[in-house]
Amino acid sequence: MGTKVTASVMRIGAVALLAAAAVASSVAAADDTDPTETDPSTEEPAEKSELQDTQQTDVLGACWDIIESAPFVDTVDLSEESKTAIDCVYHYAITRGTSAATFSPTDPVIRSHMALFLVRVSRILGLAVPEEAAATFEDLGGVGAEGRLAIAQLKEMGITEGYSPQVFGPANPVARVHMAQFLVRLLRLTEVILPAPAEALFEDAAGLSAAAQSDISLMVQLGIMDPVAPGRFDPRAVVTREDMALFLSRILELAEVAPVSLELSLSSDSLLVGGAAVATIRAGKPDGSPYPGLLVDVFADRGWRERGACNLDVDARLNGGDAGTSEDCRIDAGDPRTDSDGEVAVGLAHSTGSAVDWIYAWAGALGQEFHETDVRTEAKQRIEWLASPTRVTIPKPFGAVFKQNLSIVVNLVGPNSAGRRMVMISSYDDLVRVTRIENTNEDGNVAFGLPGLIDPTPDVFRPFALEETVLVFWDRNGNNIHDGPAELSAMTTVYWS
Repeated sequence: MGTKVTASVMRIGAVALLAAAAVASSVAAADDTDPTETDPSTEEPAEKSELQDTQQTDVLGACWDIIESAPFVDTVDLSEESKTAIDCVYHYAITRGTSAATFSPTDPVIRSHMALFLVRVSRILGLAVPEEAAATFEDLGGVGAEGRLAIAQLKEMGITEGYSPQVFGPANPVARVHMAQFLVRLLRLTEVILPAPAEALFEDAAGLSAAAQSDISLMVQLGIMDPVAPGRFDPRAVVTREDMALFLSRILELAEVAPVSLELSLSSDSLLVGGAAVATIRAGKPDGSPYPGLLVDVFADRGWRERGACNLDVDARLNGGDAGTSEDCRIDAGDPRTDSDGEVAVGLAHSTGSAVDWIYAWAGALGQEFHETDVRTEAKQRIEWLASPTRVTIPKPFGAVFKQNLSIVVNLVGPNSAGRRMVMISSYDDLVRVTRIENTNEDGNVAFGLPGLIDPTPDVFRPFALEETVLVFWDRNGNNIHDGPAELSAMTTVYWS
């Protein structure tokens, strides 16, 4: 499912070995960690890079291949898995690096920084993070306001207990055992169904509490954390920033987080058949900013489907084509892309017959076909296509006396004919003489007043009548112009004498 970051990474970093002694004395204590970058309370967002245009053929995951590439110059020699994970935490604004150009992957993560990271992840997972919280720890004097709040929030959520009720150790590196504890407690607040943890898997964790051993086993079972060697977890080693990116990106993948959100709005949710509407789709990144360059597949669906596949309304028309954009119900290069504002517009119409459709917009991996159980990023809106009037009736050609005011009664025939805008245009001697605009009554009727024509040469005998043509049409788009067959019309002639 998606570009999942699951490969085992066996590492015993020199930083981990050097820092192990610093945390060894606190491993058996109540708990864990904290995150902050260069400054314990804030991270300055680094400049964002161009979107990659990478092809993939699997299902969209939390860390899919076309998320933006992080602009860090110190990650180029890392494994592809680690680079993808760093791109992922950058995309979700979990961290923006230690500077605009550096991530510092081998640096240990201190506990105050990890608190920040975990609070950000909690919000991405949709957890209720208390807006106000006060930590009881007495050793937070050197931590910035945001870091102190994050520590207090994790404490209130039950994700951390600190080394003791008074001691959190904000500047200490995060131990791997504590990382496992944090992540298990975090996951238990989500809707992710966790398996029963396996028996203790690692001999070097035997001195830990049963709960800590269980948490380590569960993290390894789920593929979130890796052993450092067969049978060894190295619980007292510190978590580096590269490790942090791997662990947190796997959490996002496990929770099936969507890397982009879609909003869909319709210019109208009820239209007559033959009318036109516009579907506007807006794509946003996790931080709320626009997502430009995203391929979005759009289709008109009848609202019920067999075995999860789309069920197109064959009478629907999107952008003048069939019921779907480009290849129906498939993400392909011909689908519309969002613009610099993260938006794309698609024209909607329906050729015949009344219907109720659902307009779906979704994003996925290139080549992915729509299936409702696999799609994480979608939006939909209901639209009703109403049966349309079928014709306009008007009196047959007739004679009239000069200066005689006339009433020309017109009928818009068919369903939903009431309240429709009708336009009458009369023309004499190739010039428009009268224009009238009226709405039909509840029966679809409208009476247009036509002032009597004044005889242009009353003293001259004329052996023939003067002709005035009268055109009446249903002005569907309200522009006072007859735009062709879609705007039903009828014509008659008045013979003045």
